[in-house]
Amino acid sequence: IQRGRTKFFCIHYRRPRLKAPNDESKENPLPPSSAEKVSPEMAEKLALLEKLGITLDDLEKLFKSR
Repeated sequence: IQRGRTKFFCIHYRRPRLKAPNDESKENPLPPSSAEKVSPEMAEKLALLEKLGITLDDLEKLFKSR
């Protein structure tokens, strides 16, 4: 487009489609256990909780009840 001495460029682009939330899991099929990376510090804490007989589910219930 030209107006007087100034030229304006009109660029048309196609907007990418928004993905449905379910598409993301299909693109990255990883089992939950392999996707979880535990730091050595966290592994020690989990081992200590295991010795005490406390599971992660128990902790979740405890914090949700508050």
